[in-house]
Amino acid sequence: MIVISITGSVLVFKSEIDGLLMPSSHFVVNALPERMPIDTLIAKTEHAYPEYVVGSWEIFNDDTADRVYLVKRGTEQWYKFHLNQYTGDILSEPVGTSHYFTDWFLELHYTFLLNDFKNLPGQTGTVLGFFFALFLLVLGITGLIIYRKFWQRLFSVRWRATLQIVLSDIHKMTGVIGSPIIIILAITGGYFNWAVWYHEVIEHAEEEHFVLTKNLHSSDISFQRILDDSKKQIPTFNGTFLVMPLEPDENITLFGEVDTANPLASEYANTVSYNKLTGEHIANWDIREVGVGWQVIDSF
Repeated sequence: MIVISITGSVLVFKSEIDGLLMPSSHFVVNALPERMPIDTLIAKTEHAYPEYVVGSWEIFNDDTADRVYLVKRGTEQWYKFHLNQYTGDILSEPVGTSHYFTDWFLELHYTFLLNDFKNLPGQTGTVLGFFFALFLLVLGITGLIIYRKFWQRLFSVRWRATLQIVLSDIHKMTGVIGSPIIIILAITGGYFNWAVWYHEVIEHAEEEHFVLTKNLHSSDISFQRILDDSKKQIPTFNGTFLVMPLEPDENITLFGEVDTANPLASEYANTVSYNKLTGEHIANWDIREVGVGWQVIDSF
């Protein structure tokens, strides 16, 4: 619980910490009016790193450099590097996804670094994090039940009593005030760990992970056309994350943000998908048109 609390608190300031620890390589670029065509950037990447397959591409339209995620051919190992989307300059070499301190801290936060131990089941850390989240949820709910009349003496601390009573009053006061936050953190954190475990263990229960050795999309696909067309498919759509097909039954998916009155909507809440062989549009997912439940999950 201490590890989860400390790492989670630190990761809130991930970008700021990266700037302090890597001031000369924080991958900040001079924003220009226009990005280079993403097809040109992909071609440059494939030429520079032929031993990798482009797996996904994080797109920025400000002074943050694009983050490109690669899969080493014939393996399940992911790497990432940074690229200037306005000039095409490569700003870093491919490194493991937990190479940088805050990325390593993130893995420590939700897996305790246990998923990489070969003598343990593959998702040990993820499952352990999920059960810690359940434990935190139970603590938050049972605390409110035990002190269900908390409003009567919420800010009352008997300072002149014995140390045991003083600590008990402080515990009750801070516990009741913090319980809503604890419950929210437990639900959201537990959901993420459960989702990862479900994808890795349940959805792939009867099959081995597909190992990429080449691009699964047609070489004739224009990803710039996909970026341009996505703006027509969903009003105010702005693509933020491009995911290539990573398995034979997958297609091209572009995640993005839209203008919405919901302040908790994420920049990946909406998707537009395209056929990996023809580039034709398949389907949209507009967070503004779905039920409240999906909007709540997205806010996590």
